[in-house]
Amino acid sequence: MSGLLLFQAGAAEHTGVPAARSELPSAAGFEPRAAAGLHNVFRVAPNLYSGSAPEGAAGFDSLQKLGIKTVITVDGVSPEVEEAHKHGMRYIHLPHGYDGIPRATQILLAKATQNVEGPIYVHCHHGSHRGPAAVAVICRANFGWSAQQSLAWMHAAGTATNYVGLYRAAELFQPMTDAELRAAPSKFPEKVKVSGLVEAMVAVDTRMDLLKEIRAAGFKTPASHPDLAPANEALLLKETFRELQRLPEAQKRGAKFLSELKSAEDQAEEAERLLQERVRGDGKSFDDQKLIQQFSAIEKRCSSCHERFRN
Repeated sequence: MSGLLLFQAGAAEHTGVPAARSELPSAAGFEPRAAAGLHNVFRVAPNLYSGSAPEGAAGFDSLQKLGIKTVITVDGVSPEVEEAHKHGMRYIHLPHGYDGIPRATQILLAKATQNVEGPIYVHCHHGSHRGPAAVAVICRANFGWSAQQSLAWMHAAGTATNYVGLYRAAELFQPMTDAELRAAPSKFPEKVKVSGLVEAMVAVDTRMDLLKEIRAAGFKTPASHPDLAPANEALLLKETFRELQRLPEAQKRGAKFLSELKSAEDQAEEAERLLQERVRGDGKSFDDQKLIQQFSAIEKRCSSCHERFRN
């Protein structure tokens, strides 16, 4: 359902993102509002919004009505820069994954929102996971939000709790030093080169290798990788397949290839569900054969796809 969720912060408007702490929202009290071409959008501070990617001219029309001057995307897909320009806005492209936000990207997010013209709109694809995590980092860096405030915000925005890397980025955030901010670039890219098809398939291989270690450890966290959460790794594999389908290179290969990727995404989602089920039951009375079969099915699909489209 298309719609705009707008958080009324209850503070006076002003230019520039940084605000006095007395003006900060409590990360609660979100109220929905309808708008065309936007989804899951919140006003999280007097001059800072979070939401989904604008859908064509209608989405940018809605942003224009909000007074947005700068759009920051953390999505991997190239932004609609030309459409933004038509609506009097600039774009900044600072993509990151579902597994967390690298320190260098956190610094750029903080510096960009300190220096560009506001109001600012931060988005990922759906506006539920990566975007809210980026906003949490921005609010911790610029508004002095606590870990509790940032986590409350992500819950309110609908960020699924199994995206542990995104929650970790918000919870374990460390303030930027003046030296870090000075060293960061002052020119922010409107569009960066997105990962190619082969590079994305390498990412699939890497995630599959980690899942093999999890399988070898009896579908538990391997001793050699205490940071791995089994269900989260399956979730990240699912998201990798989903992002692959959005790449222009993948779309050029036609419906058959996209169908294979969608089937792989569905298989990874089922593996995630089974791993979550296993955790909930603490492994008791759970038939690991289901997971063995599911992992084997994903491996077979990956091998077939590699032979046809990568090798």
